[in-house]
Amino acid sequence: MVITPEGETVVAPVALWNKRHVEPPPGSQLWLGFSAHVLPEKYADLNDQIVSVLTQRVPD
Repeated sequence: MVITPEGETVVAPVALWNKRHVEPPPGSQLWLGFSAHVLPEKYADLNDQIVSVLTQRVPD
């Protein structure tokens, strides 16, 4: 996932066969997230919470 400086999120596939190029703008953050099957049940929404925090950050 690419998180732009404006707080927008774009899902960027990473497999070579997807053939979809995503050029992250300067200042973007890349978030890979945790695999859902390794997270305990009570942390099932952890990836969503982290993305929410990253999209609301205030740049220096």
